Amino acid sequence: PFLLRSFSLLSAMLAVLVSFSLGKKLSGSHWVGFVVAYLLVTSPLVTSLSQALRNYSLLLFLLLSIFLCLQEEKPVLKHWIVLAFLILLSTFTHYSSILLLPSYLFLFFWHKVSPLFYWDWFCYEAD
Repeated sequence: PFLLRSFSLLSAMLAVLVSFSLGKKLSGSHWVGFVVAYLLVTSPLVTSLSQALRNYSLLLFLLLSIFLCLQEEKPVLKHWIVLAFLILLSTFTHYSSILLLPSYLFLFFWHKVSPLFYWDWFCYEAD
C-alpha cells in the first residue's frame, strides 16, 4: 500500500514547492511563498488527497504548475511547449480540468494587459 500511495505523496510535495514559487513570484517576497506553502501543507484537504490512491494531488500539482507558467513575463517557445504539455497531462489526469481552459486564457490576457485592473475595480469608490 505504501508504494501505491507514494506517487500521490510525491505529487503533493511537488505541489508545495510549486506553491512556494508561485507565492514568491506573485508577491516578490519569499516570506509570502513560505506562508502559501505552509497553508497548503496544513490544509486537511491536501493531506487527505496525498494519502489517497487517486491522482488528485497530481492534478493539484499540474494546475499550480500551469498557473505558474502563465505568470511568465515574456514567454518564449519553450514556455508554450511546457504549458501545452502540462495542460495535456492535466486533461489526461482528470477530464474536468479541461473546463479550466477559459480561465487560463483569461488569466493570461488579464496579466498581460493590466495586472492591477481587478484591484482598481475592487477598490473603486463611488462619489
